Amino acid sequence: MNQQIHLVSPQGIFTPKILDMPLSITTAPKGPYDDSFNTEGFLLYKYRGTDPHHIDNVRLRRAMEKAILEKKIEKLEKLALKRDHN
Repeated sequence: MNQQIHLVSPQGIFTPKILDMPLSITTAPKGPYDDSFNTEGFLLYKYRGTDPHHIDNVRLRRAMEKAILEKKIEKLEKLALKRDHN
């Protein structure tokens, strides 16, 4: 069964129905939220609305935590490989 999946949406935090985490986030310079960039160029993305438990905010945190965990696992794997080859 072929299914078309959009990659972005005008909605800020976009989670396609087939996923449990956001696929993309969008922001606008004069949008409804106070998004900004830090001095290192990273996006400081504000929550949707004021409820940190809103499903979009929960999913966004889950996606960030997963990405951080994956980076830590990659580092550990690289260290293990480096150790094994020395």
